[in-house]
Amino acid sequence: MKKLISHPLTGLWFAGLLGLALLWGPSASLAVETKNAASAQDQNEKDLAALKKAAEAGQVEAQFKLGRSYYIGQDSARNLAEAAKWYRLAAERGHLEAQKRLGDMLQLGLGTPMDEAEALKWLLLAAEGGLVAAYVEVGRAYDYGHGAPKNPAEAFKWFLKAAENGNAFAQTKVGDGYAKGEGVTQNLTEAFNWYLQAAENGSDRGQFQVGWAYEKGLGVPPDPVKAREWYQTAAENDNKEAWYALARAYETGLGGPVNKSEALNLYRQLADYYHGSALK
Repeated sequence: MKKLISHPLTGLWFAGLLGLALLWGPSASLAVETKNAASAQDQNEKDLAALKKAAEAGQVEAQFKLGRSYYIGQDSARNLAEAAKWYRLAAERGHLEAQKRLGDMLQLGLGTPMDEAEALKWLLLAAEGGLVAAYVEVGRAYDYGHGAPKNPAEAFKWFLKAAENGNAFAQTKVGDGYAKGEGVTQNLTEAFNWYLQAAENGSDRGQFQVGWAYEKGLGVPPDPVKAREWYQTAAENDNKEAWYALARAYETGLGGPVNKSEALNLYRQLADYYHGSALK
């Protein structure tokens, strides 16, 4: 066998590599990370200073962005009072998103004293300006009587606007309005259509309501198979009403074969969730 001959420089070369490895080991890596973090912090402070300067100069978009920065703690420590202050300045100059966010903060008393009436004022301004996200909040305010007396017709009007713009929550509320005749003349077919739109948009509650409509024949011919399918879909999306409805379907054979073990499994899950109330 041929003998391997070591060159005298090989050891020096290896030692050099080892030295570099030690030099650029964990300590060096930590130093680089610390330097990068300090550099990023410096840049954040510069960005915040520039944003403040623009906001103080009266630039509306900068006022909104500064409010958002304080709200989420971006480029600065979170400061809800400062967020409310800058949102208000932008809102007063007609910034729709700032109006909506100021309304949200006033509703909850975040960074400013709670004032549901003033909250509704700002939410209405944003909604009337065409901000779809505000449609839902105005609908909620009239639905629950936050900032104004309960007004089912006004609630329905604003939920309908949001629903027509694809908001799944609003679509379920429009379905509720038609189903119960609240704020609009009762129409079970329309209720089903809106629940179906919500269901197809991923609303677990809409999916449950579609299943219920198919089971009971509300606004659509009864179809137990479809009822069971929609209950299954809603249950997979963690809707607890659908867990119970699906358990009943397995227990009674609604829309498919009886499966007592699956029914019992779902009832047990509900019992665990509701601390035993489902089995009392």
